[in-house]
Amino acid sequence: MRLYLYWIILSVLSVSCSAQSVSDHYQSIVNQYCVTCHNDQLKTAGLSLQDISAHDIGNGAEKWEKVLRKLNARAMPPAGMPRPDPATYDAFSQFL
Repeated sequence: MRLYLYWIILSVLSVSCSAQSVSDHYQSIVNQYCVTCHNDQLKTAGLSLQDISAHDIGNGAEKWEKVLRKLNARAMPPAGMPRPDPATYDAFSQFL
């Protein structure tokens, strides 16, 4: 019985760590490609993404909605700036 409970606890922790890793990955993408222009100092287009977290999409949903629209349209980052590959756009859109 103890071994079974131990296995369940490890499984739950593994899923939790995996979800954390996924949200960490997408947070790093936001920091790499978006926050350069959309930060508290510049607020390009009146938007700062410096304070949103991929760990809690529900908090800051209006901003994430804007991000999702731009991702789906491939409108950001603007031409001439470093951009993620198409698979990253698609995966990030699905994550959101």
